[in-house]
Amino acid sequence: MRQLKKLIASHQGDLRKHPIFQLMETSQSAGPIAEMARALAWWPMVFQDVLRLNVERIRGSGFERFAEYHRDEDSGHDRWYLDDLRAFSVEPPSLDELFCGEFQPMRDACYALLSEVHRDQSGAQRVALLLALEPTGHVFFERISAAVERVCPELPLRYFARTHLGVEKDHDLFAESTNADLEKVLLSDAERRASEEMVTRVYRTFADVFSYLSDRMQTVARSDIRELHGTGVSARPGQYARSS
Repeated sequence: MRQLKKLIASHQGDLRKHPIFQLMETSQSAGPIAEMARALAWWPMVFQDVLRLNVERIRGSGFERFAEYHRDEDSGHDRWYLDDLRAFSVEPPSLDELFCGEFQPMRDACYALLSEVHRDQSGAQRVALLLALEPTGHVFFERISAAVERVCPELPLRYFARTHLGVEKDHDLFAESTNADLEKVLLSDAERRASEEMVTRVYRTFADVFSYLSDRMQTVARSDIRELHGTGVSARPGQYARSS
């Protein structure tokens, strides 16, 4: 598992350079972040099923505790997300909107992630999937929490707040004792090759997600710039609320 974690770290390094993080750092209002939050809609919901299905398929392998603990720690974060949309004064996407072309890139990414769970994998490979998924949360929530603290510190956020980042970093998968146990896990050559291919696919999916979210943020950021030049007033989150 040690070599696989090095590969994951390499992909993480590449992902940290994605332009979306510069957008987060330079946003001058909550508008682009609120738009990004709404565009994310599929992800927080589907991720709950990813964790649930992974637990169901890992039972009997001897690796249950890794997946079960992780699922329990992330339980309810979909509600946090919906609460944050309300804090942004943003209407959640309607059912027909979620299945329209505007949300297709995020929908496709979620389907890709679910396909990884449905593959025939050993228990060790399913733990490897969790190891591939989780560090990206650290990168994302670290940057987005800093952005919301800067542009809208008055909003009572949870999913996009620094407290969520703390929860992510406290996951049992990253505890010192658990890390020591993972270091002892040996993958066969076939498992290692399959896991490396899985990691590459997962990070390709993350890159696609970030590019989609970046495009959505840029659309609102350009509107903000026009408004600032025209009126001298920056956009508020509620200006981007949409009706279902």
